[in-house]
Amino acid sequence: MTTTLAAPDISLTNVKAHLNRFSRIAADNGGNRAHGRPGYKASVDYVRAEPDAAGFTTTLEQFTFTKAPPATT
Repeated sequence: MTTTLAAPDISLTNVKAHLNRFSRIAADNGGNRAHGRPGYKASVDYVRAEPDAAGFTTTLEQFTFTKAPPATT
């Protein structure tokens, strides 16, 4: 038998606070949170700090990616 869990009750206030923090991180880093840029690291640090503060242990997986070529019209 499969048990389906209910979605967590997340307040709009909390969602907005996180979105505002990501917006501030972008603004503090030239409007950019892209991978390999300082805004990306600041975003990662922020995301990791939340569960770490709640007593969880987080790890950061390294990855590589290939940038897609620009779209042509």
